[in-house]
Amino acid sequence: MGSFVKIEWLKTGINYEWYPALNYSVGINHIINPLFLRNVESCLSDSLKRARRVIILAREEAKLYRHEYLGTEHILQGVIKDGGGIAVAIVQKSGVDLTQLKKELEKSLPRSSNSLIIGDIPFTSRAKKVLEFAVEEARSLNHNYIGTEHLLLGLLKEKEGVACRVLNSFGMFFDDVREKIVEMFKEPTEANREVGKTQRWMNSVET
Repeated sequence: MGSFVKIEWLKTGINYEWYPALNYSVGINHIINPLFLRNVESCLSDSLKRARRVIILAREEAKLYRHEYLGTEHILQGVIKDGGGIAVAIVQKSGVDLTQLKKELEKSLPRSSNSLIIGDIPFTSRAKKVLEFAVEEARSLNHNYIGTEHLLLGLLKEKEGVACRVLNSFGMFFDDVREKIVEMFKEPTEANREVGKTQRWMNSVET
C-alpha cells in the first residue's frame, strides 16, 4: 500500500477514508480531483458504496452511544445495521443469527454519560488497523475495490478488538471466513456479477 494511501486512509473524514481506496484501485499516480471523484462514484457498484455506508453507520452508532471514539465494535455494528452486502451473507452462511450477534455486541457498547458528541469521531488504533487489514485483504484476493467482506476480514484479523472477540464467540474465525469468501466468489451469484462489473470498470480506468 502506497504511503499516500496509507496516510490518507487513516484520516477521520469519510471522503479521505474511502476516496484513497479509489486511488488505490485506479492507480497510485492518478491525479484525483472532485469532478473525477464524482464520476467514479457514480459508476461504482453497490460493493464499495455499501462499505462506505458501513463506516458512516459506524460513526452514527458511536455518536448514539455518546462514545468519543470509533472502535472495531462500532464497525461491526455498522455491518449489522446495514443488513446487506457480502459480509452479512457470510455471517448468515456461517449459521450466525444477526439479532443474536447484535445483542451480544451491544453488551460491549455501554452508553456513555458524555454530552452529545458533535463533529468527527477519531478511529481507535485497532479500528485503523481494521481498515488497513481490509485493504490488504482486498489486494491479496485481487479485488479492485473495498467491500464489506474485506471489512469483515479486517475485523477478524485484528484479534485484540472487541468485534473479533464477539465474532469468535459465535464460531467465526479469520481462516474459515476467508475460505467462505473465496468459495462464494466461485459461485455465479448476483453479488459476484455486481463485483465483476466493478472490477471490469476499474480495470478500464487503469488502462
